[in-house]
Amino acid sequence: MLEEQPVFAFTVHRSGGTLLGRLLNCHPDLVVWGEHSGFVENLAQIDFLLKKNQELLRSQGGDEAWLKTFAADPVFRSSHMQPWTMPPHLDETRDHARQMIRSIFTKYLRPDQRWGFKEIRYQRPYMADYLLELFPGARFVLLSRDVEDAAVSNILSDWSQDGIRESVSAETEESADEIISDVVYALIAAKVGLRWIKTKHPERCFEVNYKALKGKDIPAARAMLEFVGLEVTPDVEQNLRNTFEIKFNETRKIPKLSKILTADYIRQRAGEIAPAIRAEIAAKGVDKARLISTVAPGKYSFLTGTNRSSYMRF
Repeated sequence: MLEEQPVFAFTVHRSGGTLLGRLLNCHPDLVVWGEHSGFVENLAQIDFLLKKNQELLRSQGGDEAWLKTFAADPVFRSSHMQPWTMPPHLDETRDHARQMIRSIFTKYLRPDQRWGFKEIRYQRPYMADYLLELFPGARFVLLSRDVEDAAVSNILSDWSQDGIRESVSAETEESADEIISDVVYALIAAKVGLRWIKTKHPERCFEVNYKALKGKDIPAARAMLEFVGLEVTPDVEQNLRNTFEIKFNETRKIPKLSKILTADYIRQRAGEIAPAIRAEIAAKGVDKARLISTVAPGKYSFLTGTNRSSYMRF
């Protein structure tokens, strides 16, 4: 049996993930699905907890024979019960997770088609580690975007402005900078996470910047498909060219919140703020509390699609 090689595209909100998905889907032998609200991360959380429980049980001498005796003998159960006693069977749990993920993402596919998905919520190494535990032949495509441009798109997308216009006044530079600073912090934290994934699994990862996609870089798209193990035929290359010509899903960049929070202002301040944030994260690591905060600083990190639950749990 050939090694299963799903393709996982990790990126950040408003960084070109939809275009990336379309380009990967230019190949007839690969079906890459869209976002799924990060539910696979819940399976990673289960895996983490079961592994921890199994380690606790083993520390008390609870091997497989012990578990079988526990199940069969009431006298043994009554005298050896521990609060964390349970049959974890981590490998079996992973088998179930593997089968479930595969069955979901291979639905409607031909037997010979490969599968994958793209997500804006997976930018931390534990997700890549977990998926590689389940699918050792997996390939990752990591898409990033320059912080300044990503900040503009994240803040000025219609849903972002509609979502915060009731709760914020950005009529002063101070209030506008609070929004920009939170967004820039979350974007840089996400890029750091993607870089950690590449550093940890270099042979499994292909990096691409949104500039290449926006610039209709056919060689970059070809290299990406070849990296994940797909042949780029003339028909596939024509599909890539056609896809690059489709206009869709662009941020209108029309300020609704204030006259101050314009694209030019966001881009300028993001560029000025970013170096200090990069230095802070390099020195202290990512501030998880800030990314899950609902008050300042961090109140507006959610505009980047930051998965707060993952920072709470891991």
